[in-house]
Amino acid sequence: MKLHAPIRGFLPATDPATELPSGYGLWDELGEELPHLLACGKARTTLAKLAPIRTDELSDPAHQERAFGLLSVLGHAAVHESWRTASASSVPKGIAMPWVALARMMQRLPVLAYASHGLNNWRRLDPTGEVELGNIAVLRTFFGGLDEHWFVATHVDIEASAAPLIRAAMDAQEAVASDDAARLQATLSTMAATLDKMGTTLERVRENCDPHIFFNRVQPFMQGMRGVIYDGVPELNGTPQNHPGGSGAQSTVLPVVDAVLGVRHAPDALLSYLTELRRYMPAEHRELLMKVEHRGAVNLYASSAGDAALLDTYNRCIDALGRFREQHLRISIDFIQRPAKQQASNRGEQGTGGSPFVGYLEKHRKETFINILK
Repeated sequence: MKLHAPIRGFLPATDPATELPSGYGLWDELGEELPHLLACGKARTTLAKLAPIRTDELSDPAHQERAFGLLSVLGHAAVHESWRTASASSVPKGIAMPWVALARMMQRLPVLAYASHGLNNWRRLDPTGEVELGNIAVLRTFFGGLDEHWFVATHVDIEASAAPLIRAAMDAQEAVASDDAARLQATLSTMAATLDKMGTTLERVRENCDPHIFFNRVQPFMQGMRGVIYDGVPELNGTPQNHPGGSGAQSTVLPVVDAVLGVRHAPDALLSYLTELRRYMPAEHRELLMKVEHRGAVNLYASSAGDAALLDTYNRCIDALGRFREQHLRISIDFIQRPAKQQASNRGEQGTGGSPFVGYLEKHRKETFINILK
């Protein structure tokens, strides 16, 4: 069965909505005001006064996505505003009730996941231009400022750049199914070139995002919800909830590439954690990933075809994927672990999603390079 690759990779097919319909404008206003509220230490007290707004009239998926993103940012601000001493233990009901209702409607979970913080958090300055750094404005921030904007925009650019990679990966599987070695080599060549481009963009995060500012102004609000009560939500019955924060590990891009290239990760606690993170991908992304995994990898065909050029191109893909993971590890150390050591903070052992990032990124780097074919 032929699978159709999404036009923009895992970014939305149409640009995210930039405002909500009448009746929900208060959430737009609070999103705009949030940096000022946080700067004055008034975010939680302001949000605690909100009355819940019903979400029944939000039928447009683009409006649902925007509302969910706004409520996610506001919810995290309400909980983590006091992170330097201790994060709050509850989400105020004016945020919690519509947030959980929308999560149920959208088959998502009420936490600021990568889909809301990155995939659906941008607009183009020039609507006719590309989705790329220099033309990306971020829709929702906490404190705001260049560093926070650049961090999010870099991820959006990477996801936009990945669109040809996803198409080529799925084409590679079809090439194997039709025993077309020439087509497979062409698709693998595209995959390798795109992974290189993504790595170049990833490195650009250093241009305008200072590690110290990221660690102290951005990452604290990307923490998850650990033991947090969602006030006023009857179905949760006052039971504390636990959700990891937003993380690039919730992106569907690299799991698709791993599945197609045949990169396997050893079963252990880290793999279980990454499998758990799939719950925080949009449902349609999870479904596509499962279909790609079901279709199988191309490595056995590449190794048995007796084609030296094909083998070399496959190995270029593995090398590019491994180098991308090396870059990610170095950036994570520079932006999280090193500032944490300088400040004697215990947050340095955890990535943005709450993972022991050094361990799992190093593990994935090693497990990628061992797939080089001889």
